[in-house]
Amino acid sequence: MFQRKIQLRGNLRCLQLLLFVVTVSGAHVETPDSRIVAGSETTIEEYPYQLSMQLQPKDKLIHNCGASIISEKWALSAAHCVEGLPLDWMSLRAGSTYASKGGSLHKVKKIYMNNYDPENYENDICLLEVEPPFEYSKSVQAIPMESSSVAGGTVGVATGWGRVEGDSGGPFVVNGKLLGVVSWGLGCARKGIPGVLSNVSYFRGWVKDVTDI
Repeated sequence: MFQRKIQLRGNLRCLQLLLFVVTVSGAHVETPDSRIVAGSETTIEEYPYQLSMQLQPKDKLIHNCGASIISEKWALSAAHCVEGLPLDWMSLRAGSTYASKGGSLHKVKKIYMNNYDPENYENDICLLEVEPPFEYSKSVQAIPMESSSVAGGTVGVATGWGRVEGDSGGPFVVNGKLLGVVSWGLGCARKGIPGVLSNVSYFRGWVKDVTDI
């Protein structure tokens, strides 16, 4: 698991990040060089809200995307990570530094989207209801969500397992609150070309309506 400090630019439905990675879903193979570009190694105890979304189309679980714990029964991720996929393929791994082992697995019971448009990634956010509920510990904790605007230039932290295509659905955290969900970008850490996040504060009312959180 890796983390990286990055800086915000913009504050609409989507937040833009300078020098981040392209974020598309897909299988992940852990290697010594697999990490967020310019990131550093960390542990789940440092970021206990981090989840690995696992797919099981056949007989093996595969890391697909990141997600964040927002309560004992709810997680937040990117809509494009789950769009068009069978519900019974999906699990979330909590409480592990590794995407491929450890921690606890939680089936995705139901998915909620908010008018997601796959053609342009608009409203690229989803809520995942899980079972069994997450059991809180040093390595499993919910993160509060930001409900107000944050100024451009603010520095926050993105975490994940780092493919060169990125960690879609994963968290971007500022001052201990979940501000962004990794959505998409152009290229891989290309200078001057931002990556894009779904702005959690923009969708905060929708989250409350669905989850009562």
